[in-house]
Amino acid sequence: MEAETCGLQVTHRMKLEFAKDSDLLGKALGTMTAIKGEPEFSIQYFVEDKEAVKNKLLANAVKDSKEKATALTKAAGVKLGEIVHINYSWGEAEIASAPVAPMMLRACKADGAVGNSINLDIEADDIDIEDTVTIIWEIK
Repeated sequence: MEAETCGLQVTHRMKLEFAKDSDLLGKALGTMTAIKGEPEFSIQYFVEDKEAVKNKLLANAVKDSKEKATALTKAAGVKLGEIVHINYSWGEAEIASAPVAPMMLRACKADGAVGNSINLDIEADDIDIEDTVTIIWEIK
């Protein structure tokens, strides 16, 4: 009689965060190759000061709104007045870049890199961020 095989699959998510350092990243990934199984991982770069980026984005949005409103009122032959209302979504924007798609360490194990530092030369992509601000202007 053949024995039945049972298995267990466990998922554990962990976030390892450190300053941009390719050598340290390579060592961390090399260490992960020694883990039994086929661990999956992803690499993301985040903006360190999210609030500064969001505030600059909002300031640029207001400036852009005023420039466009000024052009429209000039073309219409009227004058731009004061701001009547500002509506901002207050949403949480993800300010990150993922320079490599989520991958598995299987290939590194197959190449015999188990436990060794992995040489990676990756750079963060440009981070595109957008938000919505609606400004209602008075027209004189």
